[in-house]
Amino acid sequence: MDLSALERRVSALETSLDSLESWITISTFLVVIGLIVEYWHPLCDLIEAIRKRPPFPWKKLLEITGGILVTIGVAGELWFQSRASDKQVLIRSATHEIEGLLNKEAGDARKEAGKANERAANAEERAATLLAEIQPRSLSLSQQRDIANAMRAFSGWKVMVSSNRGDLEGYQLGKQILASLQSAHLDVDNNLNNAGGGGMYAGVLISHSRSNREAANALKKALGSILGNVLTFESHGTGGGNAAYGPVKGSYDPLEVPRFDVSVASKPLPMLK
Repeated sequence: MDLSALERRVSALETSLDSLESWITISTFLVVIGLIVEYWHPLCDLIEAIRKRPPFPWKKLLEITGGILVTIGVAGELWFQSRASDKQVLIRSATHEIEGLLNKEAGDARKEAGKANERAANAEERAATLLAEIQPRSLSLSQQRDIANAMRAFSGWKVMVSSNRGDLEGYQLGKQILASLQSAHLDVDNNLNNAGGGGMYAGVLISHSRSNREAANALKKALGSILGNVLTFESHGTGGGNAAYGPVKGSYDPLEVPRFDVSVASKPLPMLK
């Protein structure tokens, strides 16, 4: 039973109790009236007998004394019962006021607890955001296996993994990407900690030609679901050579470069959108 149901039940019981007390008061009052009526004539006879003494009417005096005491006792019970009922009403009213104050304090405490929980949640969110900003990018073993499984269909394809010189965080992430691709049996060229870092981008850039677009997109999807900042760039050469791969002897189609590149740049910083 919930609190509101209990409060309604208590209110109904109090109303019923008030009704019973009223009937008890009426009943006691009727008893007092009945005793007065019953002993009124014997009392008048006793007074008349005392006037006509001697002899003194001791027997009648004792008889009427008992009735008078009973009447006084019942009348006193009626009076004290009415006083007690009034006090009970006051006590009940004060109790309701106390309950109201306690409920208000409990409500205020719940509000403060809610605000404290909200502040704690906000602090945890800010801490998590800060941790994400300062935490180096990393791939768990499970994520590396997922990448390897996604790229296994491209076994034997050529790929070069690069990172900027002096970028330790990018170097570590590049090693994990390289290991994932090697596990998928791609032909991986290690160019980590050797790139000049001249590109104006952050995150991971996958450069590819038309012929290996499918492999590049598969890697972008696998890495992007984990890192988020993964870009692809399809190069379009002008024939005879390519800045990324050097000169090609003989017949050369700039749209069919036999290898795609994975360049790990610095970690992206949060920006307003």
